[in-house]
Amino acid sequence: MDEFDLIARILQHFVEAPQLGVVLGPGDDAALLQPTPGSRLVVSTDMLLSGVHFPTDTGPQDIAYKALMVNLSDLAAMGATPRWYTVSLALPRADEACIDSFCAGLLQASRPSGIALVGGDITCGSLSVAITIMGECPDDSAMLRSAACVGDDIYLTGTIGDAALGLQILQGRLQAQREDRRCCIERLQRPQARNRAGLAIRSLAHAAIDISDGLLQDLGHVARASGLQAVVYGHQLPLSDSYQRLVPATTGLVPAISFGDDYELCFTAAAVNRQHIESVFTEIQLPCTRIGTMQAGKGIVFLDHKGRAISTNAKGYQHFMSQG
Repeated sequence: MDEFDLIARILQHFVEAPQLGVVLGPGDDAALLQPTPGSRLVVSTDMLLSGVHFPTDTGPQDIAYKALMVNLSDLAAMGATPRWYTVSLALPRADEACIDSFCAGLLQASRPSGIALVGGDITCGSLSVAITIMGECPDDSAMLRSAACVGDDIYLTGTIGDAALGLQILQGRLQAQREDRRCCIERLQRPQARNRAGLAIRSLAHAAIDISDGLLQDLGHVARASGLQAVVYGHQLPLSDSYQRLVPATTGLVPAISFGDDYELCFTAAAVNRQHIESVFTEIQLPCTRIGTMQAGKGIVFLDHKGRAISTNAKGYQHFMSQG
């Protein structure tokens, strides 16, 4: 198959996919899109590379699913409604079965939000995928990292640390029973973007970020951008049953706060909104935990149940860490 045969095969999978706001989709030099009047366009791009963002033996369906979900997670953190996306894909060889499986993963990930594929590119090369995603939010309603206020509560959806354990299991560095293994690997390969949560808290939250590089790193971005200090109560961090069974007490919070790939939402909101926020998450049936507070100062500090500082030598995930 040549490049154009591959493109035609890809597009066959999306004939019946939603096309809301798409004036002209794939097939011309560029797409034509119609944003909703009174909305701002929210755009983000993420690249996933084999051996860096996913193990080299990961199946194409899981790769595609995760690639779109991590981009959807960026829109969730901004409080944006997902609308459109493009995909750039590099493959080492033309493989029909691989293409079909990859498209199935995209369709699975796109179905809950109804986001539309509007273009992309394909080439021969080392396996990688880059997605540019576009969403919308009403004027001046986006949640920004820089908007946290003194006295804000800090919240975290879901649980953290499971994806890190999933990677260790796949690498053979951690042994786990069947159910724990399944749970952690699924969190790594099939993250769930919290788009419903992002939309639900948009009018309640001040600042927000998605946890892609670890809570330590990402909440630190919020603290830095807002010119404040984040105080996190370590004993209140939401950890799954699998995490608590697999991680020894001596290791503690390090995998949970530093390894990343969680794609949960961390956000801040005024204390006066506690009851409303609790009601929102009860309604959307998603666990959400109050884990700390924002105060005057710099950086991020973790405290134990007695208010003592917890030493953390980890820094969170960093690209180019091994580069001189």
